[in-house]
Amino acid sequence: MSQKDKKKLLKESIQIELVNPRTTKYRRDKQVEGNFATICPVSMMELALICLEGDEKYGYFNWINVEDMTKFKYDTINHIMKHLELYRSGDRSEKHLAKVMWGCMAIIHHDKKCGHQGGFIK
Repeated sequence: MSQKDKKKLLKESIQIELVNPRTTKYRRDKQVEGNFATICPVSMMELALICLEGDEKYGYFNWINVEDMTKFKYDTINHIMKHLELYRSGDRSEKHLAKVMWGCMAIIHHDKKCGHQGGFIK
């Protein structure tokens, strides 16, 4: 299946209802720490497409099993800074901000779910 076909399938498989937070009251569930309805669906789609791109290039969920956490965080922070600078300078050849979101997602995952909190320089 080509990259284009996978992107099309992903877009078709995700049904997102846009929510107007000014007119909708949300029920705060004690089981959920956040309100997913307030996350921009366009941003979520962009992040999902970057994840798909990474899965094809590096393997499915390759960023979960990290052997050297210090190196992973260092490389990911550099990756984030590179894409922020490219976006800031006007480069629109890649989805720079979605790649920044991916980097933040990966670091948050390891900090919150795997207990690797704090800095990354020993």
